[in-house]
Amino acid sequence: MNQPARQLSISTRVVFDLSVILNYDIQISVEDWHSETPLKWCSKTDESILAEGRFLEAPGLPLFALEDETGKRISDGIPLPVLEITRLMPAMAFELAQACASSQAARELAKSSPLLFILLVDYARNYSITREVFEELLRLKRTTMLGHLGLLQKSRW
Repeated sequence: MNQPARQLSISTRVVFDLSVILNYDIQISVEDWHSETPLKWCSKTDESILAEGRFLEAPGLPLFALEDETGKRISDGIPLPVLEITRLMPAMAFELAQACASSQAARELAKSSPLLFILLVDYARNYSITREVFEELLRLKRTTMLGHLGLLQKSRW
């Protein structure tokens, strides 16, 4: 069961054959960090698409588990500062990396205020917010972001 998935193709899209692990004909195709849509994924069998990931939706496997037979992971192409953010909340690693990939503003917030970034990504994920709306949230002042998250209250002092 510790057997890595076989890599079927290399380009800006990496296809992992999970048939060996799951005993079912299924592949997960993930765009790499350098593609136009980093970490966008779909699962398919017999060339039929079973599911496609939306923004901030993981493929059901942890970011660091997607590994080919040589040990190469999809996370290998992700910049170190982004990986550092994903390690702060491993359960959301895929979504955090995908959010960082959306824009420079996302990466800047992740670097300057990691907790606020994680909370914002969690909020966006829970409400199925699109990439465009997420970008709008990133343009807000931090106090306004906190208000959207329900974390801003008037002080009695």
